[in-house]
Amino acid sequence: MFRPLTRFALTIACLFALAWPGLAQPFGETRRYFDDWLAACRPTTDYCSATAYVNVGAGGRVADHILRVGRHPDAPYWEVSFTAVIAMPAETSVLNIAIDDAELNAEPGRDYAAFGAINDYFLMGDAAQFTLDHLVPGNTARFAFTDDQGTPHEAAFSLRGLAASLLWIDEQQRRVGAERVAGADPKGLERVGQATGPNGSLPAALLQQHAASGTCDPMQDVVHADWGEVHDLGETTKLYIVPCTSHAYNVTFRLYVARAPFTSFEPLYFADYSEALGWTGTDRLFNIAFEPETNRLSAFYKGRGLADCGTAGNWVWSDYAFKLESYYAKDECDGDFGGEFPQVYP
Repeated sequence: MFRPLTRFALTIACLFALAWPGLAQPFGETRRYFDDWLAACRPTTDYCSATAYVNVGAGGRVADHILRVGRHPDAPYWEVSFTAVIAMPAETSVLNIAIDDAELNAEPGRDYAAFGAINDYFLMGDAAQFTLDHLVPGNTARFAFTDDQGTPHEAAFSLRGLAASLLWIDEQQRRVGAERVAGADPKGLERVGQATGPNGSLPAALLQQHAASGTCDPMQDVVHADWGEVHDLGETTKLYIVPCTSHAYNVTFRLYVARAPFTSFEPLYFADYSEALGWTGTDRLFNIAFEPETNRLSAFYKGRGLADCGTAGNWVWSDYAFKLESYYAKDECDGDFGGEFPQVYP
């Protein structure tokens, strides 16, 4: 039988309880579309946000750029953020914000900064209030900047539906009539450059590469974004574990290795199996646990909340790659969540 996951055992048990009918509401979002905006609230935290996208799904990415206005239920202020996906502002780049006829040049560090992820830029102080005041009644918002190569970029967002989205959020949070204020730093997020995981910082260059891959959600949308990890695989090799997506009972991760001087990051690929497709490959693992003492890695994909189907694999680091030790798979979700998965390797 596959080994239990040491790190995620408690979390998976909690998620199982949430997914069981009658015990609690499952993790997920209550969503409403208003023209060009998506409004959503998370039942576990009551955090709500309104989001607009530029070129959804382009090139396999979530979008080219993302604009978000969100609020925590116990916070008096709104948070306004711009997620740069296909290109990022240079460290010294002004972020020009033009909303219809109103315009603002936001200075890096003072008016906007990255929090939580290298490419999630939150507006601060008067710049946040200016932007919120003009977004709600506006028609089009344009965010322009130059990247570190000096190339200019611009993202244009339709504002149709934003006002209705914010009113819907007011209703969900029982705060109809609350003042529209902004300007404080985002709650619960640290500025990029500080530790993003429990045992070290994920390098900014890695986070940028991770965001540009297009296969993962924006870091601020990943519920367990603080589960990033850094481990030594010897004196000259490091392993980076970066959260990718979060769902009702699964959290996915991408894994990277870097060798001294640790300036380039190689994504890792792993075996995946199903009865329908046989053996395939993947760059994402579910619900992983890594044991730094033995350099062993485990992953467990739950086909549904009961954990009565899915896959589980065990690997060990071997000089330059993870060697597959054992793999288990069960396609049929039959209600038996206490039994063993059939072993398909070796």
